[in-house]
Amino acid sequence: MSAQAYSGTMLSITAGEAMVEHTGYEKNIVSGECAISQLGLGEVGGHKFGVWQVSPGEFTSTWDDWEAFTIVSGRGVLVDGSGKEHSLVPGALIVIPPGTRGTWKISETLRKTYTYPAQSVGR
Repeated sequence: MSAQAYSGTMLSITAGEAMVEHTGYEKNIVSGECAISQLGLGEVGGHKFGVWQVSPGEFTSTWDDWEAFTIVSGRGVLVDGSGKEHSLVPGALIVIPPGTRGTWKISETLRKTYTYPAQSVGR
């Protein structure tokens, strides 16, 4: 399914079983492969949403805008700029404000669903 604008149509997927496509590698890799796969599901109300997956490794990110995501499968830790660790386990909901910097430490291929503003470059 390609990304598209939705208006009035209900959408549902099973995020853990969705077919995601390899789209590249993280930019700021510290260690590991950090291969990215994703499925952009669309845009509604000025927000993009979809499924994102990354292989084990460590990399850094900076958020230019808000992002909210829920972990579907896998394990890891997201360490924010203050050094606080946020557990990345199935069911965890993470909300990240603009300007946040973090280090992802992925121990088991991680899959999440995400929502972020369409004009944003995302994570």
